[in-house]
Amino acid sequence: MQKLYQNKDWLYNIYTIKNLSTVQVSILLKVNDETIRRWLHKFNIPVRSYGLAKHLKYGNHCQLSSEMIKWLNGELLGDGNLYSRSSYSANFRYGSKYFEYCQYVSDTLKWFGIEQSGKINKRYHKDRNCYSYFYQSRRYAELLPIRKQWYPEGKKIIPKDLKLTPLTLRQHYIGDGSLVHPKKQNLI
Repeated sequence: MQKLYQNKDWLYNIYTIKNLSTVQVSILLKVNDETIRRWLHKFNIPVRSYGLAKHLKYGNHCQLSSEMIKWLNGELLGDGNLYSRSSYSANFRYGSKYFEYCQYVSDTLKWFGIEQSGKINKRYHKDRNCYSYFYQSRRYAELLPIRKQWYPEGKKIIPKDLKLTPLTLRQHYIGDGSLVHPKKQNLI
């Protein structure tokens, strides 16, 4: 009797269409995952890269509303950044000397469906004799296109098609703006 993994159509469907990993298929069928890999090769079914397999297993997803994108663009105009080590996802990072603002960033992103990774970290800077706080989100596939828009060649550049909305400008201002004026100098 033929086993399910020995059926090319079934194996292609479960691995490629339904995106189950070799480990998930092996658990389902109670066989070694190397057996599944061998049959994928035998049937010339392309095996995923390690990075893609990891993304499919652990990848996070969110719904990006237009309001969330406007908010995020405002933070990116300032000190916020999108970071990526893979070609499948990116995460949002923010540093500030104010813990409360990092907590606000975390709370707002959570409300939008983006979870914090770990905790807000505190760092001491000897050269400036002060502390700063650092927030980072989990990695999300949906943040990657925004990263590509803002970092077309790995360096942060304001997108030419960026729409400045009241929400975008507000976030830029409170995250990076200031009402402090330089001291007036006497001109003689």
